[in-house]
Amino acid sequence: FSTLCMTLALSKVSRSPFLAMDEFDVFMDETNRTAGLQILVQVLRQRKVCQTLVISPLSMAAVPDGPDITKITMHPPDRNQRPLAPPAE
Repeated sequence: FSTLCMTLALSKVSRSPFLAMDEFDVFMDETNRTAGLQILVQVLRQRKVCQTLVISPLSMAAVPDGPDITKITMHPPDRNQRPLAPPAE
């Protein structure tokens, strides 16, 4: 949680038009993760000039829908994997 807050504070000072965050929430408990996502959305909505990409293997249900938020969810991996057939000779 503190890393998220520090990253948001540093991004405000850097004034970069882009911010990318990869798996920032994987070691958070659910309470801190929900609070962190709410803070993330609140802070980024105040910055109209910053585009943000957030990648997480966890659910984004805590992120509200809106015209300024696009959520893309990948399909879960196929766990019925079989060994590859040997190449034909």
